[in-house]
Amino acid sequence: YSTAEVSGDEDVGGRLGDNDGTVENCYSTAEVSGNSSVGGLVGYNYGTIENSFYCIDDTEINGRHIVTAYGIYKEQFEDWFEDRAIEIDDYLTKISGTDYYRIESVSDLKKLLPFALGGDYKFRQTKDIDLSTEKDFYIPVFKGKEYDGDGHSIFNLNIIYLNNTKGFFGRVGSGAYISNLSVLDCDVSGYDCVGGLVGENEGTVENCHSTGKVSGGS
Repeated sequence: YSTAEVSGDEDVGGRLGDNDGTVENCYSTAEVSGNSSVGGLVGYNYGTIENSFYCIDDTEINGRHIVTAYGIYKEQFEDWFEDRAIEIDDYLTKISGTDYYRIESVSDLKKLLPFALGGDYKFRQTKDIDLSTEKDFYIPVFKGKEYDGDGHSIFNLNIIYLNNTKGFFGRVGSGAYISNLSVLDCDVSGYDCVGGLVGENEGTVENCHSTGKVSGGS
């Protein structure tokens, strides 16, 4: 783990700057500052990170408590910290008669974060969700099995934090499936890999659309 303050220009993270290897069972509580590819746990990642997090509520990134990859909120972080494990059924509920976990609120999206990072989890959105009061919230990494919007929408996604890989889903991993979801009236800006729905996609996206403003460098 790391508790030391970290600052730099690009590829700056509380525990890792640039990762192409394997990281497991790690955490960071460091304050982090930088200009590009900045994260609470890792700055730039193309390796494997498992069971490793930083606490969004306790970690300042460029002076703010914001969501970046592998960030989870305080209640879940403290739960994980106790046994280095966290169980999805303690936070989300399956839709009766299905193997989909129900997503119907901003609170559910926040609880989804650690379980979006991997595993054979399937999620289904059952209501429209408005993010107008949650500036800079998004799902940085989705490597779950499926997110089914079920014809519902995400409204007012607003990410102005200048970093890489931005969208409602920052990066969709290989094997992940996103479907039947609309992202409406978004305002997203970043450096590269910037989109309304997905910043960088290695999975499958079907029957989705987005509207709004998107800006980036490449």
